[in-house]
Amino acid sequence: MTARTATARAPKPPFKQRFMAWWEGVEVDELDPAELAKRGPQQKDTVRKVKIDKKPALEWETPRVKLLQTIWGPGFAMPGDKEFCLWLAKPAGLNPTMTVAELGAGLGGFARALHEEFGLWISGFEQDPELARAAQEYSVMAGLGKKAPIFGFDPELIELRESGHDCIFARDLFYRVEDKNKLLQTVEKALKPRGQLLFTDFIRVGPTDEMRPTYMAWQAGEPDGTDPWTLPKYKTACSERRLDLRVVEDITKQLRGTVIKSLADLLEKAEVIREDPRMAEPLAEHVALWTRRVAAIDSGDIACFRFHAFKTGVDKMLSDW
Repeated sequence: MTARTATARAPKPPFKQRFMAWWEGVEVDELDPAELAKRGPQQKDTVRKVKIDKKPALEWETPRVKLLQTIWGPGFAMPGDKEFCLWLAKPAGLNPTMTVAELGAGLGGFARALHEEFGLWISGFEQDPELARAAQEYSVMAGLGKKAPIFGFDPELIELRESGHDCIFARDLFYRVEDKNKLLQTVEKALKPRGQLLFTDFIRVGPTDEMRPTYMAWQAGEPDGTDPWTLPKYKTACSERRLDLRVVEDITKQLRGTVIKSLADLLEKAEVIREDPRMAEPLAEHVALWTRRVAAIDSGDIACFRFHAFKTGVDKMLSDW
């Protein structure tokens, strides 16, 4: 075997190893195996232990919170800026008289955007405590602490006021929830008759009897675990809960384009990010997370869909006849 062949077949260093080398301004190809070994799992702790002389002005605005907004935009922790949020909400015909909720509110950008655009009051719920706290602080800073508050919640245990909502939104939440049937039931009960549920979610589109490497890597790498439903499963579950599914749209291409562009734009923001070494670890983890998601999308394992359902009329009881 020639040296050239051996080099070509050399295993690619793990993503985090390559990322940390880039962070320090070193090309991985320039490092010999011994140096790469030094930059193994222990290297990530080097970034964590860097001494920061200047404390953040806002202790709840953590490096991760700032990093997510650097990638996705002010107030957002996931793909989809204000323009996307308004596009997603447009079919609902929102107005100031409506009672609205959002599940999976992230940093509250979606909720605040809807209030600013339509003048309505909206309650946001976020399952990540770190993001929920920051989201509420941002709402308070914007003077929307009561008009667009963000609360921490557990999707498996949440209780919403029955028949108290005109519209409920959820973005990429259900696939991370173990008991989706229970959450759908809770949402259906919380909607007024003719109330609306608008949500996006990752669904499984590949062979369900085959566990491909890209799918397994994606599933294992999700922070909260994941067990996505298929499209037929969603349709059945909605119909069983008096949710008339009117719109089912594949928005995978749109999502993928946004992700690729946002991650590519990080090259232009590299110097800004490097100003705070504490961002290195959350950045590496977040980029790796979306790298796995895009890989699962490209291999045909998962897709992202938009759903719009209306709650049908209340069932009549025998005593009503």
